[in-house]
Amino acid sequence: MDRARLEPVLTALRERLSPMLRELAGSGLPPDSPLRGRRFAETGQWELCRRLLQALGFDFGRGRLDRSTHPFTLVAGFDDVRITIRPQEDNLPAGLLATLHECGHGLYDQGLQRGDRDWILGEAPSMGLHEAQARLWENHVGRSLAFWQHWFPAIAHQFPEAAAGLTPETFHRTVNAVKPGPIRVGADQMSYHLHILLRYELELALLAGDLTVADLPAAWNERSATLIGVRPTCDRDGVLQDVHWSLGMFGYFPSYTLGSLYAAQLTEAYDRQNPLQNEIRRGYYGGLLAWLREHVHQFGNRHSAEEIVTRATGQGLDAAAFFRHLEAQYGG
Repeated sequence: MDRARLEPVLTALRERLSPMLRELAGSGLPPDSPLRGRRFAETGQWELCRRLLQALGFDFGRGRLDRSTHPFTLVAGFDDVRITIRPQEDNLPAGLLATLHECGHGLYDQGLQRGDRDWILGEAPSMGLHEAQARLWENHVGRSLAFWQHWFPAIAHQFPEAAAGLTPETFHRTVNAVKPGPIRVGADQMSYHLHILLRYELELALLAGDLTVADLPAAWNERSATLIGVRPTCDRDGVLQDVHWSLGMFGYFPSYTLGSLYAAQLTEAYDRQNPLQNEIRRGYYGGLLAWLREHVHQFGNRHSAEEIVTRATGQGLDAAAFFRHLEAQYGG
């Protein structure tokens, strides 16, 4: 995915997302969130997240769940896929969405063909397509009302005091509230991609020699204020919040946006032939997972991401399905 292919897509996203964000910022929740002040015990969250992973199809015989400061998925071996999350007692939805996101990565890694083990065929053709699996489960499953309608009884049983007076609709509004903030991983579906544009622009400036590392924190804060409307109060919430640059992963951030676009296309293709929302409401994820295994996972690195998505959906990278998803979610 080169700049010539990527930049028109990012430009189109910025032009459509910025006015949508301004219109919807702060909507979806009253000023005092109904979840504010409620504590969802960490032990209960771990149990719930493990149940969710099992329901989604994650194979604990070939993987595990642990804690880290920044949620991630690590493939230590073909039969050793490690997922990490960071439960927060004051933010149950964040833990569940992180579980869905990382499970998407894990399901992809566990879905590669065993015959491709230890070959370069046995990996994803791009991180954009890998992120598509994570964003699909997080945004198209986890942010649906149907998801919370199914899981709310388990939440109420696990946390009877914290969940008292809440409803599935409460959680649905919470996870879809549009509220720009300084942190990428906690961003809503709209402002998230402006976080990506921020990083992409700064990376290009660094690589071109137009920006020095010493000037990066100030440039970050200024661009964040311009693009997202939020200025970080410290570097921990600004330039130091991600692990990517410290690991040398330059050029990675656009894969999150590519993943969101691919995820919308893949979900829409599945939904054309299957009652996805009804399946999610029943807690049935086997149909969607089997479809992804057939149309994405099994091919590994045999085809490019564009080829795989085109075969599965009838079209290569395109933002139209993503905006249809946003319009269905937020109205428009």
